[in-house]
Formats: sequence, C-alpha cells, structure tokens
Amino acid sequence: MVDAYITTYAPPSLFEALLGFLKLYGMDMDYSHYGISFMNMQMGFKLIQNTQDWLVLIDPLDSITNVTGGAFKYQEICKYFAEIYQTFKKKIDGNECDKIMESVYRGIIKGA
Repeated sequence: MVDAYITTYAPPSLFEALLGFLKLYGMDMDYSHYGISFMNMQMGFKLIQNTQDWLVLIDPLDSITNVTGGAFKYQEICKYFAEIYQTFKKKIDGNECDKIMESVYRGIIKGA
C-alpha cells in the first residue's frame, strides 16, 4: 500500500509520504463507499454496494478476490493511523520536527 501511495502521489520526502499515507488511510478514505485496489495503480474504486462493517481490498493478482476476510479490526487500525497523523501534525505545527527526527534517528541507531 505504501509503494502504491508513493508511486501515485510522488511525495517529495519519505516523511511526507508517511504523513500522506497515514492521512489517506486513517482519515480521508471512506471505506463504506470505496475499496482499495492496486491493479493498474488504481488506489481506490467506488463500490457497487455500500459496506458499513468491512473493508474491501482487491488481490493484486486476482481482480475478483477480496483478500480482507480476516481484517476485522481495520477500523481500529484506521483510528491508529489517524491518531499518529494528528500527533505528527501537531508536532510539525509546533516546530518540533527536529525532535521527532532526532527521536526516530536514535531509535534506528539503537536498533542497529
């Protein structure tokens, strides 16, 4: 999903790619009216029938198969995406980007 997002929207940095991805799938995507498919770099498509309680994600190798049979907690994941986006956004608006990036860098170095 991240690769398709980057290819479609071509954000100028990896950080902006992360923010855009989190915003799209955590806040902007209307899962009751749109499904997700990456065939032909199509990020989303309008559903024929509205869904309220489930996610539609089309298998990139088989255009008629919904591969989300076990994705019953997608709403929680979307909520977390939105919360992470909003947290980053507040930090950015508060000019705390350097602190965020320093923390990320320390985590990478510590894990290496």
